[in-house]
Amino acid sequence: MRHVIDITGDNFSKIDFTEATIVDFYCKNKLPSSFEFSVYGATLLMDPRWEHKEPFTAPLQKNEDMYVAGMGIIKLSGFVGGSLDVGISENSRDIYGASVWARNGDGSIVTCRKEWESGEIQNVVAYLWECGIAWPRGSCCLNLYLQGGSMTYEFDDNDLITAETYCSREGEAYYFKSYS
Repeated sequence: MRHVIDITGDNFSKIDFTEATIVDFYCKNKLPSSFEFSVYGATLLMDPRWEHKEPFTAPLQKNEDMYVAGMGIIKLSGFVGGSLDVGISENSRDIYGASVWARNGDGSIVTCRKEWESGEIQNVVAYLWECGIAWPRGSCCLNLYLQGGSMTYEFDDNDLITAETYCSREGEAYYFKSYS
Protein backbone atom coordinates (compact mmCIF):
# COMPACT_ATOMS: atom_id res chain seq x y z
CA MET A 1 0.00 0.00 0.00
CA ARG A 2 1.28 3.49 -0.88
CA HIS A 3 1.67 6.00 1.96
CA VAL A 4 2.18 9.74 1.76
CA ILE A 5 3.75 11.46 4.76
CA ASP A 6 3.81 15.23 5.20
CA ILE A 7 7.44 16.13 5.94
CA THR A 8 6.94 19.91 5.98
CA GLY A 9 8.51 21.92 8.81
CA ASP A 10 9.09 19.97 12.03
CA ASN A 11 7.88 16.76 10.36
CA PHE A 12 11.13 16.68 8.35
CA SER A 13 12.90 15.49 11.51
CA LYS A 14 10.69 12.37 11.64
CA ILE A 15 12.56 10.85 8.71
CA ASP A 16 16.30 10.31 8.33
CA PHE A 17 17.53 10.49 4.74
CA THR A 18 21.27 10.13 5.49
CA GLU A 19 21.26 6.55 4.14
CA ALA A 20 19.17 7.57 1.12
CA THR A 21 20.27 8.01 -2.48
CA ILE A 22 18.70 10.75 -4.56
CA VAL A 23 18.01 9.04 -7.87
CA ASP A 24 16.67 11.59 -10.33
CA PHE A 25 17.27 15.15 -9.20
CA TYR A 26 17.69 17.04 -12.47
CA CYS A 27 19.73 20.22 -12.10
CA LYS A 28 17.90 22.58 -14.39
CA ASN A 29 19.12 26.16 -14.69
CA LYS A 30 15.92 27.33 -13.00
CA LEU A 31 13.82 24.93 -10.98
CA PRO A 32 10.04 25.40 -10.91
CA SER A 33 8.29 26.32 -7.67
CA SER A 34 6.80 22.79 -7.53
CA PHE A 35 8.61 19.61 -8.55
CA GLU A 36 9.38 16.06 -7.47
CA PHE A 37 12.33 13.69 -7.35
CA SER A 38 12.92 10.05 -6.41
CA VAL A 39 14.94 8.71 -3.51
CA TYR A 40 15.97 5.19 -2.64
CA GLY A 41 15.75 4.48 1.08
CA ALA A 42 14.82 6.43 4.19
CA THR A 43 14.56 5.67 7.89
CA LEU A 44 11.21 6.41 9.53
CA LEU A 45 12.05 7.46 13.10
CA MET A 46 9.16 5.76 14.91
CA ASP A 47 10.81 4.59 18.14
CA PRO A 48 9.16 6.29 21.16
CA ARG A 49 12.57 7.65 22.25
CA TRP A 50 12.30 10.33 19.52
CA GLU A 51 9.33 11.93 21.33
CA HIS A 52 7.77 13.55 18.26
CA LYS A 53 5.09 16.15 18.90
CA GLU A 54 2.72 14.20 16.65
CA PRO A 55 3.12 10.51 15.69
CA PHE A 56 3.03 9.08 12.19
CA THR A 57 -0.34 8.26 10.66
CA ALA A 58 -2.26 5.33 12.17
CA PRO A 59 -1.42 2.65 9.54
CA LEU A 60 2.28 3.18 10.26
CA GLN A 61 2.20 2.95 14.04
CA LYS A 62 5.27 0.97 15.09
CA ASN A 63 7.42 1.08 18.20
CA GLU A 64 10.69 0.79 16.34
CA ASP A 65 12.44 2.64 13.54
CA MET A 66 11.64 1.33 10.08
CA TYR A 67 13.72 1.53 6.91
CA VAL A 68 12.12 1.98 3.50
CA ALA A 69 14.20 -0.38 1.33
CA GLY A 70 12.77 0.87 -1.93
CA MET A 71 12.00 3.86 -4.10
CA GLY A 72 10.09 6.83 -2.76
CA ILE A 73 8.98 10.15 -4.19
CA ILE A 74 9.57 13.58 -2.70
CA LYS A 75 7.07 16.19 -3.86
CA LEU A 76 7.50 19.82 -2.92
CA SER A 77 5.91 23.17 -3.56
CA GLY A 78 6.91 26.70 -2.68
CA PHE A 79 10.53 26.27 -3.81
CA VAL A 80 12.31 29.63 -3.90
CA GLY A 81 16.01 28.68 -3.95
CA GLY A 82 18.73 26.37 -2.78
CA SER A 83 22.01 24.72 -3.59
CA LEU A 84 23.51 21.35 -4.40
CA ASP A 85 27.10 20.34 -3.59
CA VAL A 86 28.32 16.93 -4.77
CA GLY A 87 31.56 15.14 -3.90
CA ILE A 88 32.15 12.84 -6.88
CA SER A 89 33.05 9.20 -6.25
CA GLU A 90 34.64 6.73 -8.61
CA ASN A 91 32.84 3.58 -9.66
CA SER A 92 34.94 1.50 -7.25
CA ARG A 93 35.15 0.58 -3.59
CA ASP A 94 38.03 0.33 -1.16
CA ILE A 95 38.89 -2.80 0.87
CA TYR A 96 36.22 -1.83 3.43
CA GLY A 97 33.46 -1.51 0.82
CA ALA A 98 33.33 2.29 0.95
CA SER A 99 33.14 4.41 -2.21
CA VAL A 100 36.42 5.84 -3.44
CA TRP A 101 36.48 9.61 -4.03
CA ALA A 102 37.47 10.92 -7.45
CA ARG A 103 40.54 13.12 -6.96
CA ASN A 104 42.04 16.08 -8.76
CA GLY A 105 45.75 16.16 -9.66
CA ASP A 106 46.51 17.91 -6.34
CA GLY A 107 44.75 15.14 -4.37
CA SER A 108 41.63 17.15 -3.50
CA ILE A 109 38.19 15.59 -3.98
CA VAL A 110 36.39 16.45 -7.22
CA THR A 111 33.30 18.49 -6.36
CA CYS A 112 30.42 20.16 -8.22
CA ARG A 113 28.17 22.99 -7.04
CA LYS A 114 24.86 24.36 -8.33
CA GLU A 115 22.94 27.27 -6.79
CA TRP A 116 19.42 28.53 -7.35
CA GLU A 117 19.16 32.13 -6.21
CA SER A 118 16.55 32.89 -3.59
CA GLY A 119 17.06 36.66 -3.36
CA GLU A 120 15.86 38.43 -0.25
CA ILE A 121 12.86 36.34 0.74
CA GLN A 122 11.53 36.23 4.28
CA ASN A 123 10.06 33.30 6.21
CA VAL A 124 11.96 30.68 4.23
CA VAL A 125 12.15 27.16 5.63
CA ALA A 126 15.44 25.38 4.82
CA TYR A 127 15.60 21.62 4.31
CA LEU A 128 19.08 20.06 4.38
CA TRP A 129 19.68 16.69 2.72
CA GLU A 130 23.06 15.03 3.33
CA CYS A 131 22.95 11.74 1.47
CA GLY A 132 24.06 9.92 -1.65
CA ILE A 133 23.18 10.91 -5.18
CA ALA A 134 23.04 8.61 -8.21
CA TRP A 135 24.17 11.22 -10.76
CA PRO A 136 26.67 12.60 -10.63
CA ARG A 137 27.60 9.59 -8.52
CA GLY A 138 28.72 10.66 -5.06
CA SER A 139 27.66 12.24 -1.79
CA CYS A 140 25.62 15.39 -1.77
CA CYS A 141 24.55 18.27 0.39
CA LEU A 142 21.25 19.54 -0.99
CA ASN A 143 19.63 22.65 0.49
CA LEU A 144 16.04 23.32 -0.51
CA TYR A 145 14.42 26.61 0.53
CA LEU A 146 10.63 26.68 0.63
CA GLN A 147 8.40 29.64 1.31
CA GLY A 148 4.83 28.86 2.30
CA GLY A 149 5.07 25.49 0.56
CA SER A 150 4.92 21.87 1.54
CA MET A 151 6.90 18.66 1.10
CA THR A 152 5.70 15.05 1.13
CA TYR A 153 7.37 11.64 1.02
CA GLU A 154 5.52 8.81 -0.75
CA PHE A 155 6.57 5.17 -0.42
CA ASP A 156 5.21 1.61 -0.49
CA ASP A 157 4.84 -0.17 2.86
CA ASN A 158 5.88 -3.44 1.14
CA ASP A 159 9.40 -1.96 1.21
CA LEU A 160 9.48 -1.56 5.00
CA ILE A 161 12.00 -3.49 7.08
CA THR A 162 13.18 -2.73 10.59
CA ALA A 163 16.10 -0.33 10.83
CA GLU A 164 17.87 -3.01 12.86
CA THR A 165 17.56 -5.45 9.94
CA TYR A 166 18.80 -2.80 7.52
CA CYS A 167 21.90 -2.20 9.67
CA SER A 168 22.69 -5.93 9.83
CA ARG A 169 24.41 -8.09 7.22
CA GLU A 170 20.95 -9.36 6.27
CA GLY A 171 19.99 -5.79 5.33
CA GLU A 172 22.65 -5.71 2.61
CA ALA A 173 20.53 -8.09 0.56
CA TYR A 174 17.68 -5.54 0.45
CA TYR A 175 20.02 -2.82 -0.78
CA PHE A 176 21.81 -4.81 -3.44
CA LYS A 177 18.67 -6.57 -4.67
CA SER A 178 16.74 -3.34 -5.19
CA TYR A 179 19.26 -0.69 -6.12
CA SER A 180 22.46 -2.15 -7.54
